[in-house]
Amino acid sequence: MEKNGKKVLVTGATGHLGFTLVKELLKRNYTVRAGVRDSQNTQRNNHLLDLGIEIVDADLMKPETLRKAVEGVDGIFQVAAVFALKAKDPQSDIIDPSVTGGLNVLKAAKKEGVKRIVWTSSMAAVGMGTTPDKPFNEDDWYHQAKNPYYYAKYKAEWEAWKYADANDLDLITINPGYIIGPNFYRHTPTTQIMEDMLSNKFPMIPPMRLNFVDVRDVALAHILAYEKKKAKGRYICATNILTFKETLKLLHGLYSEIKVPRFQMSPLLMKLFAIFLPDVTREEARVSVETCIYTDTSKIQRDLGWKPRPLKDSLQETIQWIKNNGFPSNTKK
Repeated sequence: MEKNGKKVLVTGATGHLGFTLVKELLKRNYTVRAGVRDSQNTQRNNHLLDLGIEIVDADLMKPETLRKAVEGVDGIFQVAAVFALKAKDPQSDIIDPSVTGGLNVLKAAKKEGVKRIVWTSSMAAVGMGTTPDKPFNEDDWYHQAKNPYYYAKYKAEWEAWKYADANDLDLITINPGYIIGPNFYRHTPTTQIMEDMLSNKFPMIPPMRLNFVDVRDVALAHILAYEKKKAKGRYICATNILTFKETLKLLHGLYSEIKVPRFQMSPLLMKLFAIFLPDVTREEARVSVETCIYTDTSKIQRDLGWKPRPLKDSLQETIQWIKNNGFPSNTKK
C-alpha cells in the first residue's frame, strides 16, 4: 500500500485510544512510529508488533527518549497519560507524568522543529457540573479540580497551551468524554465499568450520568484535527448523556444476561457506600452524583465535520469485545 508521505509519532500507543489511533492512521496510509514506555516489553506491545510498525521508547518522564522518538516526524499525537482515579502517590504517579511528561513532549517537538501536535486532553479539563441549558464549551476550564486525575488533565492542558503559545507550536487539543469501544487489551476505568455491568456487580443502580464516546470516533477527531489546516484550539469530543439506568436498560436489550437492578441508589447512599462499588472511588462517586457533563459539540462538528456513530453500536461492540477477549482473565497486560 502506498504511503501518503506523512510520518507521525503516536505516544501511548499501547493504550485504548493510542492503539486505535495507530490503526486508523495506517488505514489512511500514514507512516506511523509507535511510542511506548518500554519497547522491549514484547508482552505489553504484542498487539502493536502484530501491525509491523516501528516501535520506539517514548517515556514521558525520560526526555532523552522523547528527543529520539520525535526526530524526523512531521507531526505528533500526544496521547500518553495516566488514566487512574487514585494512586498511592498521586503527585508522582498521576500528576507529574501528565503535566511534566506532557511538557517534555512539547519541548522535544520544539527542539526537533515539529510544528503540529494533536494533544489528547479530556472533559476532565473542561469541567464537571452543568445543565442541558448551559452546556460546556471550549472556553470552559476545570480550575477547581481536586481529584488527582481531573487536576492532572486540567493542569497538563493548561500548561501545554502556555508553552505552545510561547514557543510558536501549532497545538490542537481534543477533549473526549468517557471513551468506550473495542481495541483495548487492558482495562481503563471506563471500560472496567462496562465489564462490571456485564458481570452484574451493581446490586443497585448508582445515580450517575455517563457521557460516552466511541474510541474510533475520538481517533478520527485527532486525525481530522491534524489534517485540516483551519483546525485551531480545543475540541470537545463527546456524545449524549445517559443515566446509569438508561445504559443498563439499553445493554439489557442487547444482552439479556445484563440485569437492571430493581432499586435506585440515592445520592446520599452512593456517597456513604461508594467504597464498596467496583472501581468507583469516593471522589469519583461524589463528582458523578453531584455533577453532569452536558457539552456543546458544535465546534468540532463545524470545523472538522465530525459526527459520532450511534451510541448503541458503541456500547454493544464494547461488551462484545470484552466477551471475545476473555476479560478479566486476559493475559495481554
